[in-house]
Amino acid sequence: MWLLHNEERNEMENSSKTFRLMTLVLALVLALVLALVLVLVLVLVLVLANCRAFTASRLCHVGHLDGK
Repeated sequence: MWLLHNEERNEMENSSKTFRLMTLVLALVLALVLALVLVLVLVLVLVLANCRAFTASRLCHVGHLDGK
């Protein structure tokens, strides 16, 4: 009877550890995805800002790329 109780307790501890591990992995994956999205947004903003600067100097328009 004591052995059965011990096995159940061990099983519950193992499932709790597994749950904590999966939660940690999920949190790390979400943090990684969030960081990737932030980097992509930052790059997009910088590219758009550069394109606006080029547009102001008439270098971004396709018709003005040939120097005419």
